[in-house]
Amino acid sequence: MAYAALVDEAVESCRLATWNIWTSYAFAPTLRWPADLPSSIEQFANRVLGAVLTGRYPDFERALQTLARSLHEAASHFLLHAEQSGANDILMADRFYNRLNRWDPPAYELLAAEYDKWEDECHALLILATKAANWFAEEVRRSINPFFYLLEGKFLVTTGPDETLVYRTSLYEFTADEKREMPESLLTPIRERERERRRKYQADELAHDLPAADAPPPETP
Repeated sequence: MAYAALVDEAVESCRLATWNIWTSYAFAPTLRWPADLPSSIEQFANRVLGAVLTGRYPDFERALQTLARSLHEAASHFLLHAEQSGANDILMADRFYNRLNRWDPPAYELLAAEYDKWEDECHALLILATKAANWFAEEVRRSINPFFYLLEGKFLVTTGPDETLVYRTSLYEFTADEKREMPESLLTPIRERERERRRKYQADELAHDLPAADAPPPETP
Protein backbone atom coordinates (compact mmCIF):
# COMPACT_ATOMS: atom_id res chain seq x y z
CA MET A 1 0.00 0.00 0.00
CA ALA A 2 2.84 2.43 0.83
CA TYR A 3 4.47 1.73 -2.52
CA ALA A 4 1.19 2.34 -4.38
CA ALA A 5 0.70 5.63 -2.55
CA LEU A 6 4.18 6.80 -3.56
CA VAL A 7 3.49 5.86 -7.17
CA ASP A 8 0.26 7.85 -7.12
CA GLU A 9 2.05 10.82 -5.60
CA ALA A 10 4.76 10.65 -8.27
CA VAL A 11 2.15 10.69 -11.03
CA GLU A 12 0.42 13.72 -9.53
CA SER A 13 3.38 15.74 -8.24
CA CYS A 14 5.68 15.20 -11.22
CA ARG A 15 2.90 15.71 -13.79
CA LEU A 16 3.71 12.40 -15.47
CA ALA A 17 0.47 12.48 -17.47
CA THR A 18 1.55 15.71 -19.20
CA TRP A 19 5.33 15.18 -19.05
CA ASN A 20 5.85 15.44 -22.81
CA ILE A 21 3.93 18.73 -22.86
CA TRP A 22 5.32 20.66 -19.90
CA THR A 23 8.90 19.62 -20.56
CA SER A 24 8.62 20.87 -24.15
CA TYR A 25 8.00 24.36 -22.75
CA ALA A 26 11.02 23.93 -20.48
CA PHE A 27 13.10 23.38 -23.65
CA ALA A 28 11.58 26.29 -25.59
CA PRO A 29 13.81 29.24 -26.62
CA THR A 30 12.60 30.97 -23.43
CA LEU A 31 12.35 28.34 -20.70
CA ARG A 32 8.94 28.07 -19.02
CA TRP A 33 7.58 25.95 -16.17
CA PRO A 34 4.12 25.78 -14.58
CA ALA A 35 4.34 28.13 -11.61
CA ASP A 36 3.13 25.59 -9.06
CA LEU A 37 5.26 22.71 -10.29
CA PRO A 38 8.51 23.43 -8.37
CA SER A 39 6.69 23.45 -5.02
CA SER A 40 4.81 20.29 -5.96
CA ILE A 41 8.11 18.59 -6.80
CA GLU A 42 9.65 19.76 -3.54
CA GLN A 43 6.79 18.23 -1.55
CA PHE A 44 7.18 14.98 -3.45
CA ALA A 45 10.95 14.93 -2.86
CA ASN A 46 10.44 15.48 0.87
CA ARG A 47 7.83 12.74 0.94
CA VAL A 48 10.24 10.29 -0.68
CA LEU A 49 13.07 11.39 1.60
CA GLY A 50 10.98 10.62 4.68
CA ALA A 51 9.30 7.46 3.36
CA VAL A 52 9.87 4.16 5.17
CA LEU A 53 11.07 1.93 2.34
CA THR A 54 11.11 -1.73 3.30
CA GLY A 55 13.62 -2.99 0.75
CA ARG A 56 11.08 -5.36 -0.78
CA TYR A 57 11.64 -3.86 -4.23
CA PRO A 58 15.15 -2.36 -4.12
CA ASP A 59 15.31 -1.38 -7.80
CA PHE A 60 11.95 0.37 -7.55
CA GLU A 61 13.11 2.22 -4.45
CA ARG A 62 16.30 3.39 -6.17
CA ALA A 63 14.34 4.49 -9.24
CA LEU A 64 11.87 6.38 -7.03
CA GLN A 65 14.68 8.16 -5.16
CA THR A 66 16.43 8.99 -8.42
CA LEU A 67 13.27 10.54 -9.87
CA ALA A 68 12.66 12.60 -6.73
CA ARG A 69 16.23 13.86 -6.41
CA SER A 70 16.86 14.57 -10.09
CA LEU A 71 13.59 16.41 -10.65
CA HIS A 72 13.97 18.40 -7.44
CA GLU A 73 17.44 19.45 -8.57
CA ALA A 74 16.11 20.44 -11.99
CA ALA A 75 13.40 22.60 -10.39
CA SER A 76 15.82 24.17 -7.90
CA HIS A 77 18.27 25.10 -10.63
CA PHE A 78 15.54 26.56 -12.84
CA LEU A 79 14.35 28.78 -9.97
CA LEU A 80 17.76 30.48 -9.82
CA HIS A 81 16.82 32.65 -12.80
CA ALA A 82 13.05 32.31 -13.08
CA GLU A 83 10.47 35.03 -12.71
CA GLN A 84 6.70 35.20 -12.67
CA SER A 85 5.30 36.07 -16.06
CA GLY A 86 2.26 38.25 -16.71
CA ALA A 87 0.18 35.10 -16.39
CA ASN A 88 0.42 33.99 -12.77
CA ASP A 89 0.47 30.30 -13.67
CA ILE A 90 3.78 30.48 -15.57
CA LEU A 91 7.41 30.91 -14.49
CA MET A 92 9.73 32.11 -17.26
CA ALA A 93 13.48 32.38 -17.61
CA ASP A 94 14.76 35.76 -16.50
CA ARG A 95 17.20 37.09 -19.12
CA PHE A 96 18.99 39.11 -16.47
CA TYR A 97 21.82 40.17 -18.77
CA ASN A 98 19.38 42.51 -20.56
CA ARG A 99 19.05 44.57 -17.39
CA LEU A 100 22.63 45.81 -17.51
CA ASN A 101 22.14 49.56 -17.17
CA ARG A 102 25.31 50.77 -18.80
CA TRP A 103 27.30 50.38 -22.01
CA ASP A 104 29.74 47.66 -21.01
CA PRO A 105 30.20 44.94 -23.68
CA PRO A 106 32.59 42.78 -21.59
CA ALA A 107 30.18 42.78 -18.63
CA TYR A 108 27.26 42.03 -20.94
CA GLU A 109 29.11 39.10 -22.51
CA LEU A 110 29.99 37.77 -19.06
CA LEU A 111 26.38 37.90 -17.91
CA ALA A 112 25.14 36.38 -21.17
CA ALA A 113 27.63 33.52 -20.78
CA GLU A 114 26.38 32.95 -17.22
CA TYR A 115 22.82 32.77 -18.54
CA ASP A 116 23.80 30.34 -21.31
CA LYS A 117 25.55 28.09 -18.79
CA TRP A 118 22.48 28.12 -16.54
CA GLU A 119 20.20 27.31 -19.48
CA ASP A 120 22.42 24.40 -20.60
CA GLU A 121 22.41 23.01 -17.05
CA CYS A 122 18.61 23.33 -16.87
CA HIS A 123 18.35 21.28 -20.05
CA ALA A 124 20.84 18.67 -18.84
CA LEU A 125 19.06 18.27 -15.51
CA LEU A 126 15.68 17.84 -17.16
CA ILE A 127 17.12 15.21 -19.51
CA LEU A 128 18.46 13.43 -16.43
CA ALA A 129 15.01 13.63 -14.82
CA THR A 130 13.43 12.24 -17.99
CA LYS A 131 15.76 9.25 -17.83
CA ALA A 132 14.72 8.83 -14.20
CA ALA A 133 11.02 9.02 -15.10
CA ASN A 134 11.40 6.27 -17.69
CA TRP A 135 13.31 4.08 -15.25
CA PHE A 136 10.72 4.72 -12.56
CA ALA A 137 7.87 3.67 -14.89
CA GLU A 138 9.82 0.57 -15.88
CA GLU A 139 10.26 -0.48 -12.25
CA VAL A 140 6.60 0.22 -11.41
CA ARG A 141 5.59 -2.10 -14.26
CA ARG A 142 8.08 -4.70 -13.10
CA SER A 143 7.19 -4.69 -9.40
CA ILE A 144 3.81 -3.08 -8.73
CA ASN A 145 1.53 -2.52 -11.71
CA PRO A 146 2.31 -4.19 -15.07
CA PHE A 147 -0.05 -1.79 -16.86
CA PHE A 148 1.53 1.43 -15.56
CA TYR A 149 1.90 3.78 -18.55
CA LEU A 150 1.89 0.74 -20.81
CA LEU A 151 -0.44 2.30 -23.37
CA GLU A 152 0.83 5.87 -22.96
CA GLY A 153 4.39 4.76 -23.62
CA LYS A 154 7.70 6.26 -22.58
CA PHE A 155 8.40 9.83 -21.54
CA LEU A 156 9.87 11.99 -24.31
CA VAL A 157 11.46 15.42 -24.62
CA THR A 158 10.71 17.82 -27.48
CA THR A 159 13.14 20.67 -28.09
CA GLY A 160 12.96 23.65 -30.41
CA PRO A 161 12.38 25.40 -32.56
CA ASP A 162 16.07 25.74 -33.41
CA GLU A 163 17.58 28.28 -35.80
CA THR A 164 16.06 26.34 -38.73
CA LEU A 165 12.61 26.29 -37.04
CA VAL A 166 12.83 22.53 -36.54
CA TYR A 167 11.49 20.66 -33.50
CA ARG A 168 13.14 17.44 -32.34
CA THR A 169 11.65 14.77 -30.11
CA SER A 170 14.03 12.46 -28.25
CA LEU A 171 13.86 9.45 -25.96
CA TYR A 172 16.28 9.42 -23.01
CA GLU A 173 16.93 6.35 -20.86
CA PHE A 174 19.62 5.25 -18.41
CA THR A 175 22.03 2.55 -19.43
CA ALA A 176 22.33 -0.51 -17.21
CA ASP A 177 25.61 0.86 -15.82
CA GLU A 178 24.03 4.24 -15.02
CA LYS A 179 21.14 2.55 -13.19
CA ARG A 180 23.57 0.64 -10.98
CA GLU A 181 25.13 3.93 -9.85
CA MET A 182 21.84 5.65 -9.02
CA PRO A 183 20.91 7.53 -6.92
CA GLU A 184 24.34 7.75 -5.28
CA SER A 185 26.02 9.27 -8.35
CA LEU A 186 23.63 12.22 -8.15
CA LEU A 187 24.80 13.34 -4.74
CA THR A 188 28.18 14.87 -5.59
CA PRO A 189 27.01 17.16 -8.43
CA ILE A 190 23.91 18.12 -6.43
CA ARG A 191 26.05 19.16 -3.47
CA GLU A 192 28.41 21.10 -5.75
CA ARG A 193 25.51 23.01 -7.28
CA GLU A 194 24.09 23.70 -3.82
CA ARG A 195 27.43 25.18 -2.73
CA GLU A 196 27.55 27.26 -5.91
CA ARG A 197 24.02 28.55 -5.29
CA ARG A 198 24.93 29.49 -1.71
CA ARG A 199 28.06 31.32 -2.89
CA LYS A 200 26.07 33.22 -5.51
CA TYR A 201 23.37 34.12 -2.98
CA GLN A 202 25.97 35.37 -0.50
CA ALA A 203 27.75 37.39 -3.22
CA ASP A 204 24.45 38.95 -4.32
CA GLU A 205 23.57 39.83 -0.73
CA LEU A 206 26.98 41.38 -0.18
CA ALA A 207 26.72 43.44 -3.37
CA HIS A 208 23.23 44.58 -2.35
CA ASP A 209 24.44 45.69 1.09
CA LEU A 210 27.46 47.67 -0.12
CA PRO A 211 27.02 51.43 0.37
CA ALA A 212 26.81 53.51 -2.78
CA ALA A 213 30.01 55.29 -3.70
CA ASP A 214 30.15 58.94 -2.73
CA ALA A 215 29.62 61.34 -5.58
CA PRO A 216 32.77 63.25 -6.61
CA PRO A 217 32.94 66.85 -5.40
CA PRO A 218 31.95 69.52 -7.96
CA GLU A 219 34.78 71.09 -9.89
CA THR A 220 35.92 74.53 -8.78
CA PRO A 221 35.51 77.08 -11.55
